[in-house]
Amino acid sequence: MKHLVVVRNMAAHHVRLWDHEFTAYTLPYIRKNPKLLKEAMDASPHSQRIYRTLALLTYVMEALHPKDDWKGRLINLVEAFWRDWRDFRERMGFPEDYQRLTLWR
Repeated sequence: MKHLVVVRNMAAHHVRLWDHEFTAYTLPYIRKNPKLLKEAMDASPHSQRIYRTLALLTYVMEALHPKDDWKGRLINLVEAFWRDWRDFRERMGFPEDYQRLTLWR
């Protein structure tokens, strides 16, 4: 929860999150279930980038409000930037083939 509070406060104060490296309150390593969240987090080559936070938020949104299209809107936003900026995905910590992961399907 501390990590999400930090991210929320940064967003509220207009901090650029997409290429920020989180050093305080980094997301803990997920050792147990849910397997699809663990799979998504393990796939990231950069554990301190926003990708892991987005994976967690995607998992939570799917669990709490499955009819909302938050995941689809997020994917569309990320894909739109990838077309224009080559290193965007890497700087966010997204794995190369993130869409094959169960969480993102």
